[in-house]
Amino acid sequence: MKITKTSILSGKERTVEMPAVTEERLEDWRPKNGNPGKRIQEVFPDLSADEREFLLTGITVEEWDEKFGGGVKKPNPPSNYHQNLRKERQKR
Repeated sequence: MKITKTSILSGKERTVEMPAVTEERLEDWRPKNGNPGKRIQEVFPDLSADEREFLLTGITVEEWDEKFGGGVKKPNPPSNYHQNLRKERQKR
């Protein structure tokens, strides 16, 4: 199913093909008669978090990365400082 959403970040309208999304599943998710729909994770457990974000907000991965930076930063490699310090003390 093609899903068209407007990004809450940029206001840009985008259309994404999402084969796992069906009208029936959208109906389960949407609020009706004053009752909230099911949680998006319950209705679409097979979608990635990025795909669910697009359904909720219209934000794409590329737009998110552009606005907030991409991915998780890897920590610096462990330092050998303590090992080297122990070796120096053992030499004394």
